[in-house]
Amino acid sequence: MIEGIPIKFLNADISILKNAARDMILHGHLVWIACDFGKMKCKDLGILDSEILEHHKLYGTRPCLNKSDRLDFGLSKLSHAMTLTGLELSNDGTVKYWRVENSHGTKSGIKGFYIMSSSWFDDYVLQVVVHRCFLTKELLDIWDRGSPFGNYPLWSPLVATCNK
Repeated sequence: MIEGIPIKFLNADISILKNAARDMILHGHLVWIACDFGKMKCKDLGILDSEILEHHKLYGTRPCLNKSDRLDFGLSKLSHAMTLTGLELSNDGTVKYWRVENSHGTKSGIKGFYIMSSSWFDDYVLQVVVHRCFLTKELLDIWDRGSPFGNYPLWSPLVATCNK
């Protein structure tokens, strides 16, 4: 890209991203996410849940690759963007479910919306756009120094979709 604005990322733990997304929604903001949308979903019922297919009952085992391994081996990729529009909290303040607006229109999910489990967020959400006022001080300092975590090559699955 000539004279363009480079894409910068902060590579943060998924729990930090979840907390920031939760706080943004609780303050009335929508949250843009990018994910691997092709996994563990029921399109007709509008459900995104890592446990929707009970592999262990059918095969006697559970999938053993974590998110990092799935990305490294090309079994997972950033494939879709959606918007978090709401949530349901547990008694301890953690998110049980997210309400997600899909960009495929009203024919996907329930009138264009999905319910996403917290485990699906952990397993398949790859990017979250967070306003700087919802970042931790540590991450803000790193961002402001101009040396964010993650200088990813153009072929990285986390960057490649952004450069198309």
